[in-house]
Amino acid sequence: MRIAVRRLVMELRCLFKGIDFFEGPIGDDGKQLGLTSFSYFINQAGSNLSDPQVAVEFRNVQTGFTRTGKPFTKGGNGIVGTDPTKYCFPDYPSNAAGWSMCKEALAPQDLRFVQNSGPFTMKSGKESYITIGAVFVQPPVGSYNGCKVDIDGFLGKADDLAQNLFDNDFKVAKGPNAPELAVRELDKKLILNLVNPITSNNFQEAYAEPSPDIPKEAKDNKYKFEGYLVYQLISPTVTSSELEDPSKAKLLMQCDIKNDIKDITNEGFVDVDGVKMPVQVLKVKGSNNGIVHSIEVTEDLFQTLGVKNLVNNKEYYFASIAYSSNYYNITKTQEVVTLVKDTFGIDRPVRSTVTTIDKQKRPFLAGSNLYVASAIPHMSDVNGVEYKAKFGQGIPVTRVLGKGNGGVELDLLDSTYSMFFDKDNSLKNLVDNLEYKGGASPVKVRVTDPRSLQDVDFELQVVDSSYFTTKQQVARNSSWFVLDKTNNDTLFGERDLTRPNEQIMYSQKTGKRYGISIEVGTIDSTGTNPVNKKTCMDS
Repeated sequence: MRIAVRRLVMELRCLFKGIDFFEGPIGDDGKQLGLTSFSYFINQAGSNLSDPQVAVEFRNVQTGFTRTGKPFTKGGNGIVGTDPTKYCFPDYPSNAAGWSMCKEALAPQDLRFVQNSGPFTMKSGKESYITIGAVFVQPPVGSYNGCKVDIDGFLGKADDLAQNLFDNDFKVAKGPNAPELAVRELDKKLILNLVNPITSNNFQEAYAEPSPDIPKEAKDNKYKFEGYLVYQLISPTVTSSELEDPSKAKLLMQCDIKNDIKDITNEGFVDVDGVKMPVQVLKVKGSNNGIVHSIEVTEDLFQTLGVKNLVNNKEYYFASIAYSSNYYNITKTQEVVTLVKDTFGIDRPVRSTVTTIDKQKRPFLAGSNLYVASAIPHMSDVNGVEYKAKFGQGIPVTRVLGKGNGGVELDLLDSTYSMFFDKDNSLKNLVDNLEYKGGASPVKVRVTDPRSLQDVDFELQVVDSSYFTTKQQVARNSSWFVLDKTNNDTLFGERDLTRPNEQIMYSQKTGKRYGISIEVGTIDSTGTNPVNKKTCMDS
């Protein structure tokens, strides 16, 4: 059995289009056949290239021959050469040494082409699939240049995208799931904690997803988590598409991983006199100060006149999304043949090498879902209990073992300083345990929810993956955990020490929240290149 597909092709200079043979039947050897021939004929009479009229002529065309049963040959219009072929006009129009209708300067006619795949055997009860797809591209103004048009750059890239979509069952990257907003309602203020549950595709901020629009050969072949956006909404019915409308949504907080990525723009198009022109559209203006997971809200962003403070017993609405980025960059080198007239006026093929760069034009990818939460600030005293702790307040830390500053300006408690000068200290200036002031310790511990604070004794330990090496600092891929010595529980770090990360602390066993966050991570040494992470001491 053979399958033939017949399509009418019209020449439109404003539009490039092609038919992609996505999937062919399975041959008798168990392998996918793919495209086994590509032929054409003309809507005219009296020629080997004329329309087939009877069954035997249709069969000839279906098997990759002309209607008369003669093979196609390379060169010219496909019937005047001596070298048989199953594929007509296989080269790009811009390839001066290839075989194309442009190269042969064939006159415009009413052409029909046929894509064939076969033969193969259809046994009783068996199925076989043949899938094709139509690809359309409208290139920018000025890109159409006759036979020199860059078909591969426009239609070829669109064809690769279409094939990748098919290979991925037409599943596009969804982006990282929005973090949940855990809300604490206080007196004229609100606290929002960003939480990625274990069911999230961004749990531990580890989102990484391939996308059909990223070439398979790219080294950077996945979108990866980059940051968060949190908005105040005018109502709980605001949708993702309305977040750019300032009458419906106001950006409350943006944070992103501290790296070499900051502002992210995607390529978009604007209509100029009926023509779509490419423009760069700013999708996010990154602060590049690192990820945070807790926010204190004290002002109503929609209140433009007078006092902006939150009002008790009034409902407010908030939304969160996560976003990712990808910056694939592929350098391609290909040989190009052009015809150059020699001193005798004869066209001679000249080979040259052309280098092109294929890079990501849409590096920003936001998550497809929006998490919406409501909250009502109110008096925080409950049953006569007054909460003295404040959001962001640092908690004192005692160093038992280890060294380093975590990139923080350190400051010890006065009681620790006094021990250095205690005349009764038999070890003179040596102190076993250093006690740091809140917010001035190598590990940042701060209040994120005053109502959830517990009377607990914590002990943080780092599991150094480079312990048995000669390195003088903790490895970036080291892990950490916290012992709740009061309740005999262990809280594991969600990320390694690759980068500083604020983690909202809760019991993975009971779900109980402690009302604090811990930020721990390795920092770059002085003089470190932020791109390759090398210092002046590296060889």
